[in-house]
Amino acid sequence: MTLETAVPDERAPTSNGPDLDDATLAAYVDGSLSPDEARAVAAKLADDPVARAEVEELRRMLRLVSELPEVAPSPEFTDRVMRKMRRMRAAAAPAGPGLGLAALAFQVLSILVILAVAAVYMMAQLEARPVGAPTRDVVPVPPRPGGEAAPGPVHR
Repeated sequence: MTLETAVPDERAPTSNGPDLDDATLAAYVDGSLSPDEARAVAAKLADDPVARAEVEELRRMLRLVSELPEVAPSPEFTDRVMRKMRRMRAAAAPAGPGLGLAALAFQVLSILVILAVAAVYMMAQLEARPVGAPTRDVVPVPPRPGGEAAPGPVHR
């Protein structure tokens, strides 16, 4: 068994069904199963040599890890972590009140520019069309048979 298989994960269960997956075996070794669950796992382990070997490997690694010397952090460790957290928080903080006002002024200016451009465009469109010109298309009516005059243009 390698270190990778000792870590509980979502991989396929062991050979004796879904009840003996890596997470269940790790919980069994850690002693975090309920007494009923622990008895059920122990019963299944009696019939599954592969799972028993995995449990023994987990226990061996747990003993090795527990024998490692404890490492105390350096005295300035907490200060360094706190400084770094403050810098990260300051970098992620929203803009201050001065920048908020500048952003608001920029937004108002942008709206005014858009309105000015729209007004100039509308004025240019009005100048292109003569005053009093019909706004609808006029279709001439062909003369009636027999020489009668047409009643006048038809507006659409």
